[in-house]
Amino acid sequence: MLPAIANAQSAYDELLHKRASYDVTGAELGIVLIKFAEQAGIQLSVDVALTRGKHSPGIKGDYTLDQALRKLLDDTGLAFRISGPRTIVIEKLSDTGTR
Repeated sequence: MLPAIANAQSAYDELLHKRASYDVTGAELGIVLIKFAEQAGIQLSVDVALTRGKHSPGIKGDYTLDQALRKLLDDTGLAFRISGPRTIVIEKLSDTGTR
């Protein structure tokens, strides 16, 4: 593996597995994702049409970023992927197939 690729992968792994405390009240999914991104210190990219009509119970407690996003997106048909150092893209589950 090239050093730059290895460093990028390491940064992504660190981002996904760092634990933090979150307190986001349940609401419409788009609102929940905005509040979560603020607390997590990340940027989220999502087409609002994907979140329209979807609800999230929110999240409260200590989670890794990976765990928290999976919980917030559970049963929504949506998934996430990392697209930059602190940027997460939310997309249809069938578009990613991995998360």
